[in-house]
Amino acid sequence: MNSYTRPSFFAALTTVTVVLLFLPAIAFSTTPTAVSVTPSAGNGTVQSFALAYSDPAGVSDLSWVFALFTRNGSSSNACPVYYHPAWNLIYLGDDNNAHALERPGAVGLPGHLSNSQCTIDVGASSTSVAGNTLTLNLVVTFHVTGTFNGATSVYMYAQDKENNSSSFLKRGSWTVDANAVPTTVSVSPSTASGPSQMFAITVYDGNGAADVGWFYVDFFPTVGGASWNTCFIRFYPNDNHIVTWDPYHTYSAVLGQHVILNTLFCSIDVGASYVTKTLNTLTLNVSMGFSSDYPGEKAIGVYTTDNENHSIQIQQWMGKFTAQFPSLYAVSATPGIIGSGPHHSNQRTFTATFSDTNGGSGIDFAYVLFTPDKESTNPGTNACPVYLHMPSELVYLANDANTAAYGPLLLGSPGTLSNTQCTVDVGKTSVTVGPTTLRVDLPVTFASTFNGPLKIVTYASDLSGLNTGYQNSNTYTVSAPVAPNYVLASQGAVVGPTLYTRFADANGYRDMKTLYFLVGTWLNTAASCQVRYEMADNTIYLSDDAGGWKGPGQPGVPGLLSNNECTIDTGNSHSAASNSSDPTSWDFTVPITQFAAPKGRFQDVFMNAVDKEGNSAGWVYMGTWTAP
Repeated sequence: MNSYTRPSFFAALTTVTVVLLFLPAIAFSTTPTAVSVTPSAGNGTVQSFALAYSDPAGVSDLSWVFALFTRNGSSSNACPVYYHPAWNLIYLGDDNNAHALERPGAVGLPGHLSNSQCTIDVGASSTSVAGNTLTLNLVVTFHVTGTFNGATSVYMYAQDKENNSSSFLKRGSWTVDANAVPTTVSVSPSTASGPSQMFAITVYDGNGAADVGWFYVDFFPTVGGASWNTCFIRFYPNDNHIVTWDPYHTYSAVLGQHVILNTLFCSIDVGASYVTKTLNTLTLNVSMGFSSDYPGEKAIGVYTTDNENHSIQIQQWMGKFTAQFPSLYAVSATPGIIGSGPHHSNQRTFTATFSDTNGGSGIDFAYVLFTPDKESTNPGTNACPVYLHMPSELVYLANDANTAAYGPLLLGSPGTLSNTQCTVDVGKTSVTVGPTTLRVDLPVTFASTFNGPLKIVTYASDLSGLNTGYQNSNTYTVSAPVAPNYVLASQGAVVGPTLYTRFADANGYRDMKTLYFLVGTWLNTAASCQVRYEMADNTIYLSDDAGGWKGPGQPGVPGLLSNNECTIDTGNSHSAASNSSDPTSWDFTVPITQFAAPKGRFQDVFMNAVDKEGNSAGWVYMGTWTAP
């Protein structure tokens, strides 16, 4: 095995062209320590590695850290990655690990660094600090070549500002394999019963979630089961197409369509179903109902294949579900479509459906409760309990103590009912009565303080004296009103006149009100190059030198704003949603055409944002920018 080498990073980073000078590794008695890599084993070509390094003197004492993905112990024809914590910059060695690539990348800034063996997604990578430990979450795509494939070792190294360093330590192994086979991780719940269920079906692909080609799920009766009486689902992630069938018909739709696919054996609420992804996993959250003509226990099997048709060749059995149908029961309680907003919005129309063999018109009372309390004898306290009396078509909302009710209001009449936790729009509430079903569409807005995971509990009674009992019909998570966060700023240490920033709000970018960034040698809001953007009217301001503001300017409208520190080009600025699939992020780009500091000098970049509720995390240091 070749001896491992390390760069003289302090010399390298002060040159205009970053040249890595390699010297023999030296053992020091004082650490930092290369702690671990997670995962420490696996296979595939796409992975996020959590590389942990510690320093007894604190994370701020780390000068730089290093990770090497190597097939044969050499840093040549390998994937050598360097991270400089103080500058938040990632460097990637070239194929010979004799030089760094021309440009580093700032963590969180969209961009990629590539050599023949790997590509680092700098924008998707991140860092975190816990005590004296720094974790670099490095998103890597490996390139399968004749010299880089198969079994690969992961080595780590760290150096502090006093030039104390760890040893080169092997912390993991990884198999670079473009033919990694996708597998099923789980079906949740794996054991349950009732007339309906929201299932979370999670599959894993070592070549990335985007490599999942399709998978199918079947609910196979454990007694008398055959292909003709099995509920089948096939899902195609590339276009979000979902298909189900019975012996007579095939039904299909695209996730997000407000339709229900009904076969002889089961139904799929497509509008209430959705997909979530991580780098390597894809989860189909599918809202299922089962036919009362085919009750009993059903085994849940999943078969997964990737875009290259790799699979484990067998179906994986992941759990069981028992379809049970009392005379009167709650079929489902599902959140409806909210367009392009976050899935866990605080405003949603929920649909509760009940079934009664005595007829839908025989249901005289319906109840829907949104509650965070799973154990209380009175879960309606400090919750959102809604009551509907069907013969009189009246809607009630319980008070905070669940001891009295607000209302009633006539179903469909203009008006709302509110307690501390929620508001029900009675005017938009509707009821649909079928031969054996009752459907309630209930628009609810949750208060900003009523957030987190909620249980949806349903109950109904009919004129014959039957009732459903209180049924846990679904769950729903309301996003907390958090301050906007700061995803990226600048181009790292690359000289350029344009500053790129990205902001994000868990409640959706439409919840952001004012965005700020500041460029300077320190955080000085009084006399600085501080830029403010108002979301509501698409206007840009520049701080003057007396604590006020100059402007406004607008993106796309020719104009300049200047103070003693800088000049910004508002006309060539850009402000827009980051991309169509992300409802939380907003990009703000501003050319800084003149700066008071000498050309080439590093400046610090700070960001701040305020949402419509007044939440703000305050000014946050985000990296560096170089004066043009």
